[in-house]
Amino acid sequence: MLGHELDMHFASLLLLPFRAFENGGIAAGVVVSFYYVLVVFITCTLVYEIINYVGMEFRVGEANGTKLTVPAHWEWQSRGRAVMRVYVKDYEVLDLMGCRPCAHVQLPKY
Repeated sequence: MLGHELDMHFASLLLLPFRAFENGGIAAGVVVSFYYVLVVFITCTLVYEIINYVGMEFRVGEANGTKLTVPAHWEWQSRGRAVMRVYVKDYEVLDLMGCRPCAHVQLPKY
């Protein structure tokens, strides 16, 4: 008996936006429909992320990389609303792709 009562409550909960539209509560129907869409979107996103995480293959081992030094240079940077030219000191980056020399990677030469 309890299972049948729960089914009736679940069915009425699913049909709540349509009943609100039928009874003239257009705003309530829109709000409840938006809430339902939001819940479905979050649930689907969560399921997608879990499936994506489970299907991911982790790589364990050593990485071949090269340490690149980017020479000091001037570049445009935004500081809030202001855009100004800033001097950037030398810094090192770790190239794990091992794509040196690559045609698409160009470091500034100053």
